[in-house]
Amino acid sequence: MSDPTIQSPLRMADTIRPDLLPAGFTDPVAAYRTGRYAWPDNQIRRFSRMVGISTTGRAASATLARFADVERYDATPAQAPAFLDARAEAGHHDGGIYCSRFTLPYLFEQLGPRRPRLWIATLDNIYWTPVALCANIADNWHLEIDPAWIWAIQCFPADPAIGISWDTSLVYGEHDFWDPR
Repeated sequence: MSDPTIQSPLRMADTIRPDLLPAGFTDPVAAYRTGRYAWPDNQIRRFSRMVGISTTGRAASATLARFADVERYDATPAQAPAFLDARAEAGHHDGGIYCSRFTLPYLFEQLGPRRPRLWIATLDNIYWTPVALCANIADNWHLEIDPAWIWAIQCFPADPAIGISWDTSLVYGEHDFWDPR
């Protein structure tokens, strides 16, 4: 396995409350583009680097979002292929899936030969690298994935006690992978 962690990861914020990100916040953000948590345009315009995420996972949202959020109460693993295919049919071969480690086996049952970028949530305060996380997934979920497929790892949950009201991901994939605002 290759280790795609040669470049230092970027930190990226993820929140359903963009208004809680401070003025002048310069880290990239994950902006919800669809569903009940969709960010208003005035919040999206605040940030120079943003990647869109769809909580519905509907194929129609693939033109607005690079990632489908495949979690409980959001898109299902069964919806992921249609989202990825719609993104590709629109000329964007950069679709990805955000999900937890627990969801990965169900997701890969649905994906067939597709190998999207993965943004994996752990929220366990461990500074994972893609190689270490793949070993953890293989040991605990009996699924072999290539570390090169991991675009980001959401490992730090919000901690209001220290003034952080957003989850934080480490972006190991392309650092120029941002959506236009």
